[in-house]
Amino acid sequence: MKRKFSIGVVGTGMWGDTHVKCLKEDGRATVSWICARTRTSLDAAMERHGVVNGTLDYRRILGDDDVDAVVIATPPHTHAEMAVTAMRAGKHVLLEKPMGITPAEVKRIVAEAKRHPRRVVLEASCRISRTQPKFAFVKKLVDSGALGTVYHIHFQMMIPTTFVDYNPKGAWGAQKKLAGGGPVIDWGEYDFSFLLGVLGDVPKVERVQRFSRNDLRRQKLPGGIVPDVEQHAAAFIMFDNGVTCYYERGASAHMMADCEVRICGTKGGLKFSYLEWDRPEIEFFRAGRNGTGPTERKTLVVDMARKPDNCNTLLVRHFLDCLEGKAKPMMPVERAAKHLLLSLKIAG
Repeated sequence: MKRKFSIGVVGTGMWGDTHVKCLKEDGRATVSWICARTRTSLDAAMERHGVVNGTLDYRRILGDDDVDAVVIATPPHTHAEMAVTAMRAGKHVLLEKPMGITPAEVKRIVAEAKRHPRRVVLEASCRISRTQPKFAFVKKLVDSGALGTVYHIHFQMMIPTTFVDYNPKGAWGAQKKLAGGGPVIDWGEYDFSFLLGVLGDVPKVERVQRFSRNDLRRQKLPGGIVPDVEQHAAAFIMFDNGVTCYYERGASAHMMADCEVRICGTKGGLKFSYLEWDRPEIEFFRAGRNGTGPTERKTLVVDMARKPDNCNTLLVRHFLDCLEGKAKPMMPVERAAKHLLLSLKIAG
């Protein structure tokens, strides 16, 4: 009988809990350890998930020679130190996004990963982007030449709520020193993972014109925490291959705009929401009569029938595939770093 992978999960918040559930459901791994910040959280998580070993110090997990990999699902300001220490301990790593909160932290993680080429180090920002059916569908369309040469991408999403509104235990998400930023840091890696991924990860940033505001909502949080992350930011990005991108994200901005991606090419264009829980339709615009007639519009539908209900299921499945040698990480930290460094620049 094939031995199951032994995995320790560091963090018992929203994503930590989700990772444990997905690992147990997959069946190829055993969650052998859980690490939490407080004894109360640890005891509750161990009982909730039926995990025998628990600790308040993640280094105890790294000291267990039977542990193959760790999942780091703690607040972002802890990611760099934990990830580097885990790699040095010889463990494979599934690292939550954002991988760090400063350019220095990001570069530190990338440099350490290069020293451990035999370790699987997967960053989680492929979860809502590259693991999902819409990504493969759109990338195939772009690669086919149906759009001609892509010259511009437009992305916008604006909501009136914040990270803390949907994750009340995550008050750290309102503090730049702990989270790195607001909606652009929370979502930017997902966004650019999709937007640049469908272009084959070819474009390199040349210039960014941006703004950000953090004075739009005075949210009252426990402990007298004063939010200081960006609430609305936008940028016009110019890439070295001539492609341009307008990017806008807001949370607590006084505006509502559903997630919308527009990809413009010399022969056709696409309009859709890349979010896996949104509508499966993609609007395809193309020049009629072999490019001589008016633009025609066609609705394409992505087959989402096999998509799991939990968006994290495919991420965990991919991580375990990588551990088995069946796949290579679709979001290695070096690639994720490009998306996060751009997001940090936009957030300001």
